[in-house]
Amino acid sequence: MRLTAKNVRLLYVITAAWSRSLCTTASAGAVNAAASVVTNQHEASVCQASSDDENNPQCVVAAQEQVTSNDTMRVNHDLNQKEADALTANDETCRLYMLAPSSASSESTTRLFTGVSLQKGDLLLLQEDTINSDLHVRITDANKNEWSPWHDVLWSATKDFMTPAASRKSTSYNTTTSTSAPPATWLLQNDFQLDWFVSGLASMAQCVFDDYELDEDDQDEAASPSRVNVVPELVNSPVTTTINNHMNDPAFDGSFASADNHGAPIIVYRAIRDLRVGDELFVACHIHHHDAADFQSKQRQSAAAAATTTTTPANDSQAAATARAQLNRDGVCMDALSVQSTTLPNTRGQRGAFTRRAIQTGQAIAKTPVIPLDKSQLEISKQAYYTDLEQDIVDTTTSMSNASNNFPSLLSTRRKHGILYQADIPAITQSRQQLLLNYVFGSENSHVLLLPVAPGASFINHATSSTKQRERQRRAAGDGAATNASATAVPVANAYLRWWSPLSSGSDSELQQHGLNNNAYYHSLSAHDLLDEYAENGLWMEIVALRDLQPGEEVLIDYGSDWEVAWQMHAEKLVHEPQAERVTASQYAATILASIENATISSNPTTTLIRTLEQQESQPYPSNLATACTFSYTQKVEHKVQSRLPIVWEPQATKGCMRFCDVLSYAADSNTFTVRIYPRLGERSEQRVQAGCGGKSKHSMPKEGFVVEHFPEFAIALADKPYSLDFQQPHAFRHFIGVSDPNFYPPTWNKKDARPNGDFIPTPLGPGQLEVIRWADTGKVVTSNAYRIGMPESVRETLLEYCRRMGVVDIFKHITMQGNSLDIGTDTYLNLDGEEWYLQRPDKKWNSNLQWLSPGDNAAHNHYLEALSVAGFDSVLQSIGERFQMEGLVAFHLTFMAVSQSTRGYLHYDVTRTQAKAFNVIIPLILANETGPELDLQNYDEDEEDESKQDDRIGRYRYEYHVASMMGDDALHASSAVDYRVQKEMRLAATIYVADVNEANVNEIMSQYTQAYPPNDRDLLLSWAGTHWKKDDPSAHLPTPRKGHVLTEPKVDATASM
Repeated sequence: MRLTAKNVRLLYVITAAWSRSLCTTASAGAVNAAASVVTNQHEASVCQASSDDENNPQCVVAAQEQVTSNDTMRVNHDLNQKEADALTANDETCRLYMLAPSSASSESTTRLFTGVSLQKGDLLLLQEDTINSDLHVRITDANKNEWSPWHDVLWSATKDFMTPAASRKSTSYNTTTSTSAPPATWLLQNDFQLDWFVSGLASMAQCVFDDYELDEDDQDEAASPSRVNVVPELVNSPVTTTINNHMNDPAFDGSFASADNHGAPIIVYRAIRDLRVGDELFVACHIHHHDAADFQSKQRQSAAAAATTTTTPANDSQAAATARAQLNRDGVCMDALSVQSTTLPNTRGQRGAFTRRAIQTGQAIAKTPVIPLDKSQLEISKQAYYTDLEQDIVDTTTSMSNASNNFPSLLSTRRKHGILYQADIPAITQSRQQLLLNYVFGSENSHVLLLPVAPGASFINHATSSTKQRERQRRAAGDGAATNASATAVPVANAYLRWWSPLSSGSDSELQQHGLNNNAYYHSLSAHDLLDEYAENGLWMEIVALRDLQPGEEVLIDYGSDWEVAWQMHAEKLVHEPQAERVTASQYAATILASIENATISSNPTTTLIRTLEQQESQPYPSNLATACTFSYTQKVEHKVQSRLPIVWEPQATKGCMRFCDVLSYAADSNTFTVRIYPRLGERSEQRVQAGCGGKSKHSMPKEGFVVEHFPEFAIALADKPYSLDFQQPHAFRHFIGVSDPNFYPPTWNKKDARPNGDFIPTPLGPGQLEVIRWADTGKVVTSNAYRIGMPESVRETLLEYCRRMGVVDIFKHITMQGNSLDIGTDTYLNLDGEEWYLQRPDKKWNSNLQWLSPGDNAAHNHYLEALSVAGFDSVLQSIGERFQMEGLVAFHLTFMAVSQSTRGYLHYDVTRTQAKAFNVIIPLILANETGPELDLQNYDEDEEDESKQDDRIGRYRYEYHVASMMGDDALHASSAVDYRVQKEMRLAATIYVADVNEANVNEIMSQYTQAYPPNDRDLLLSWAGTHWKKDDPSAHLPTPRKGHVLTEPKVDATASM
């Protein structure tokens, strides 16, 4: 029987009968909840009349859905009732503590402990008046090629929320609506990767990699080796009753993560073991942990030590009192805030943070660790697989010498995951910023963002400061006039932020002793070093009361004038430039349901939710919606796909995940469909089918999809297309939370360099002029073999043109600016203009994304030399040779190098013990705008024989166009700490190693080779001596370009590449 407007079984499909597809969005409100109950009750009644209920998969699913729907309504009612009761009593019992590790522990992270006893199945932070939840923000398609501390607190939507069945055996609070994974359709809302940031316990507790799955039946937990004792769960959130509520106030559209923001579920934590007062809390480690192998090894040692520790019986009240006293003495209470619906006006049901206890003026309301991250890391990266784009690009690419994009060569730069980030081609463009940006603290003067992780800290809302409020009142009333009554009604901030300064005794000094509240140290670092060195939970701030606060008062801080202006401009822009209305999958389904309920379309028996392609020609879906099918791509299915055998739906197929599909036809006799299922974009790779989608296949799914016959309607649903939801739209508000105190950020974190011109004398130099580098403050020589040399303008202009024509600029933009760096310590070969080139990224000690591109063989080497000839580099060789009275020179080692981010650069020398006969000439080709010095140079006084008295200070050198630096014997230098990623820039330079090669220095010169060419061949290098310049011999020069060299072709538009 086909689902039509006259058939009530339509209601079942509308609510996406397969269990995980119920929750796409909750913005359709109570209509959806009612629909869920009606449809499942009907489905259950149909099954009760059937003779083979147990074998009917529709009946099984219907029974599951009926339980889930009823529990959803019950829990949502309970949560709303709990939120409705404001905190009125001062609760002195702390339920969650953070402690430093014991002095005997080798671990360096803080640890979380429970302050109350919990039974298996209990929820943490559950109190008589409220159930606490933590902030959860979806992170869609983030670029995580370059690790950052915040990546370790992301949770995978498909792996990390697999809740053990035993954990759902509640003895104190019924939340059977908790699910083992996010809604199935969420995986379709982006292209590649869906993660969550979850604040609170998920980000702060120690994590372990143990297998924590428990059987449904009770078992002897003491025999289990796992230390995981708390798991996160998803609970369907309370929903609103307005279907299109976001469009009622467009400023909020996609701007905040809240309980009613498209049905974002509540995150709660449940004990999966009995816990005593003072027990440490452990969660399962996230799959993204950047150093999992080393972490697991340390955990095994820690677990072995913990196994020898004696424990106290759970019913020992004296032991509980002793443990609580120790927690109060040595720990920091982390449950100072509760999360409830905000009291602020015109906020459409957003949540806020409320005090649990009475707070006096100047007292800290709550403390929170913060994780520093770079602004550039909160971008949504449009992505594609190289293999998906290769043929399209190759077919349209002209000759490599004139191509504006050297895409075929970029194929060799890909990492194992095969993903291309932010490619500079029409199909893939940089997209928007993550919603998480709205929940971090920041400053316009710094790249550093601060992500608070304490429970409730992310829910503190904005209110203007009392100073700004008084000014507004004065302006509203006029000078000397009475206060405007309407202005006084505006909420005023009652708290502010400050850095937590530990006291000299008690728990604060304990935390500082272990380096866990080490604010002073981190404040002394540069922003680059902070982002590179940060230790977990080592940077703390606190929220401080501006006035006395009673229990249950909402905590409000001033987000700063920049935030207020940005929000006002955002709101006004949407008033004048209204966005087109969008309907989500659940809203569309709910609308049809409401129409059916009101019998408004009963006269049209052909109207149906699940439509074949033919039906969609006359009844199209909204452009942002599509049908999706739940199906498991098993090895059996894969074999049939590859063998071109027919595939027929089987009951176990519903264990898979959702993928977009076309509904090809409907069979009335069997009430089933024929569908074509397509792989998710993230599955079209050399990788296996995505984990969590059911089954394990050896190969990727075919791009063109595969056909499945006899497909049941309950496994088909409507889903939102990728990047069609409100929080993914370009007009959604994005701005970090400002800090009202202008001195809150340490000066060392500011973008503006304190010494923008560096530490050395920048004497103007003409072409060929050389000068040793000297300190600006003393005039002394920094090191005897470090020079500046003036360049003819033709050198930079020609080499940059060479890089553009060869695709070198495109390649370096791709890997340094667009997030596609090679893995650390890896290399690859590229074909540029028919020549072999060698791309490499040095090992970890270089502390940067610096990468080198150099000739890979003799032909490419000569190609580069010919470019130097066209550039006029012969005159540079002559200047060097004559200045140092050399016999001859050869340019033997040639590279281009680029970087967009560096922390503490690796101090090294390029040559040593050559008797001052060799130099690395570094020629800037592209410099970033508004940057400070880019090269660190260490002092060395050759006249000081006592090494203990050496002044080894490091100065910073600023590159200049048309002036090269020359690093000779033992000139220690490194890339300075820089970060151009936010402004999408890079620094590109040519490095030309030149030497007067002889028998005495040839071995030392070869010892510093780092590239693929030239080979480590002593005779070859000696044979090159004096090839490109020789004293009193004008016949020695760089090779003249051969016919067809890229620099002999017409000049290309310089704006095409930069």
